[in-house]
Amino acid sequence: MKVRLLLILCLCSLLTTAQNTSVIDSLLNELPNAKNDTIRARIYIRLHNNLYQHNPEKALMYANKGLKIVTKMNWHKGLSVFNNDIGNSYLGQGKHKEALEYYLKSLEFSKDLPSLRANTLQNTSIVYFQEENIPLATKYNNEAFQLAKKENNITCIADCYNNYGLIFKHAKDLKKANAYFLKSLAIWKQQGDLTKQAVILTHLGDIAEDLKVKIAYYNKSKAIWDQENPSYLLAVSNIFGLVEANISLAKDVDLLKKTEIIKTKKQLLEEAESYLQKAIYYSKESNVQQNLMYSYGKMSEVKELQGNYKAALDYINLNYEIYVSIFSQENKNKIAAIETKEKLAKKDKEIAIKKLTLLQNERQKWYLVGGILLLGIIGFLLFIQNRNRKKSNEKLQKLNSELDAANKAKTRFFSILNHDLRSPVSNLIDFLHLQKDSPDLLDDATKNRIENTTLTSAENLLSSMEDILEWSKSQMENFKPQPKLIELNTLFQDTQNHFSSEESLKIVFQNPSNIQITTDENYLKTIIRNLTGNAIKALNQVQNPTLIWKAWEENNQTFLSITDNGPGGTHEQFKALYDETEVVGIQSGLGLHLIRDLAKAIDCKIDVDSRPNQGTTFTLSFKKPKTV
Repeated sequence: MKVRLLLILCLCSLLTTAQNTSVIDSLLNELPNAKNDTIRARIYIRLHNNLYQHNPEKALMYANKGLKIVTKMNWHKGLSVFNNDIGNSYLGQGKHKEALEYYLKSLEFSKDLPSLRANTLQNTSIVYFQEENIPLATKYNNEAFQLAKKENNITCIADCYNNYGLIFKHAKDLKKANAYFLKSLAIWKQQGDLTKQAVILTHLGDIAEDLKVKIAYYNKSKAIWDQENPSYLLAVSNIFGLVEANISLAKDVDLLKKTEIIKTKKQLLEEAESYLQKAIYYSKESNVQQNLMYSYGKMSEVKELQGNYKAALDYINLNYEIYVSIFSQENKNKIAAIETKEKLAKKDKEIAIKKLTLLQNERQKWYLVGGILLLGIIGFLLFIQNRNRKKSNEKLQKLNSELDAANKAKTRFFSILNHDLRSPVSNLIDFLHLQKDSPDLLDDATKNRIENTTLTSAENLLSSMEDILEWSKSQMENFKPQPKLIELNTLFQDTQNHFSSEESLKIVFQNPSNIQITTDENYLKTIIRNLTGNAIKALNQVQNPTLIWKAWEENNQTFLSITDNGPGGTHEQFKALYDETEVVGIQSGLGLHLIRDLAKAIDCKIDVDSRPNQGTTFTLSFKKPKTV
């Protein structure tokens, strides 16, 4: 089956009406009387077209003579025609490489000959299809089809439809293949080309899934071939389709009943034998060994099904003899030697030239290698020197950075001690002095109130010391915050307790949504206390001092803010909150350093909005962690 399909593909674009010997003799008689090279070239192309199906070697001889004439004339149309037709000859012999070479040469001369170019593009598509290079086959067929449509080249359009059918058949898209074959058949019917109609009918039979429909297409094709030229190569190929169908029915009784063909197994095999006898006769007459080999193989299968095993053996031996004669290694070597002889001579010349060039380049190569090695050594030494210097600089920079960081940490630590511990300790000392030196000034109620206040201050002092220790731990290497889910109401309650001794101050906490936040509890607690403490100091001289802590969520973020009604401040007063390089003394800006460092550690952003005589608002913002 595969041999038959390859034969159909090989010849589907090469159809011409069979010519008898008298036509060829007539053309040969015209040659001596040709008045000019143009007429001689046209005679040669007609000789080629009448011979290449039956005598491809002689056809190529005439085509090459004509090609020499048009090359000498530099006649682009003639060059395109001859290269295309020589490509057709090689394609008919299954020599795809040579066919493609001549088709591509033809395309070089057909840029101004659109109709001829479309035919050559379509032929090139066939070569790539037979090589199973479907992308290139499709590409060239698309180009041929577009050009044929533009030029209204009806016959080329029909051939392109046929090619599309074969491409979709290869892709096993039989529905599309069938549609394109039918389009091609419609054009050939309109053009009255019976031979091309017979080819398309064979293709339709090949892709028909229903065996009854398949046989109907083959019979329609056979009817045309019997009328036009029953010995034609494609006519023989169509016969093979009928033979295969008969054998399939003879082998499968259920399939025979399904197709409703009223024939016995014996009748089917006798009909297949009759077809094969004709195929053998026509193959011998045209000397097409591939067809003859295939006929013998199928005849052996028929004889075996008939029970004539001796005849089956005889036919299979004939099949094998032809196979050996066609595909023997000796013949392959002879063909390869002929085809590569000229290429080898050309290669020998190229090798000789390359040897001379290599000898001249060898010396230059060693000079270059020596120069490159020297540059490489110098570059390597410079690299080592630069790397050592860089390492030394990095060590010095690291030591300087560590020293600077240590100094800053020390300054911050002592500043925080002064900021957070001095006031509570001072209050405690004042109370103790008052109790010691002037106990008479204190009545019982006042004494109890001051004792309670002092006790609360002492407890707050202890809590502040714990917070300061937490911050100092954050300055240690590899120390990290420990985030967890905490209730903001808990932190607000802690802050209220911490500053409960501030009787003249009103602190409001607003958290209507009972917001929770994931962060380090100690870090955030210290930030809130320091912001509250700083705000209290700012409200020292303000009437009706008020602080408002708020908590809310917005745009996938959690916000905390503290607002006071104090005197406000300038940007410079809050610079330490953003600038790590800001140097401060012991008496000012201390809590901002602590807030800044702790906020950075827990990925908290702090914004300040302060206006003179309008108060100050600090806003803390936290991004919500992504949920998986």
